[in-house]
Amino acid sequence: ILPQVGDVLISANRNRDDYGQFGHPVLADPLEGYQGPLAGFLAGLEHMQTRYLLTLPCDGPVVVRDLAGRLARGLSEADGGTGPDVMAARHVTLGNDLRLGEHPQHVIAAHAWQQAQSLGAWILVGCTVAPGFQFEGFEMAR
Repeated sequence: ILPQVGDVLISANRNRDDYGQFGHPVLADPLEGYQGPLAGFLAGLEHMQTRYLLTLPCDGPVVVRDLAGRLARGLSEADGGTGPDVMAARHVTLGNDLRLGEHPQHVIAAHAWQQAQSLGAWILVGCTVAPGFQFEGFEMAR
């Protein structure tokens, strides 16, 4: 997968010394009892130093030569408002505790509405737009 990614992290609970011979950090699941692949994803999320986490299975038959680039292009291309977030109601709890299912941030797809509900005494909701954003046609609900 190198040089497609900035860093490689290996998720392993057994044979850690063997995996360590590849020269990359080997992370154990942060949860007890071998919770499955998602616990390995959590380990990666807790240790990553980049904006995105690309995960690959150890038993996958092929690593596509430009997989990371293809996925990155898919993230950056405008979907014209037809993506899954546009027609879906989604509950997202913002916060830093990934173990509780919280998200440090959440991206709202183009052409989608958003709303927020305070879970405490106050709430701060922001809207950050990408460079080149055009405000004509933008509507702020009240």
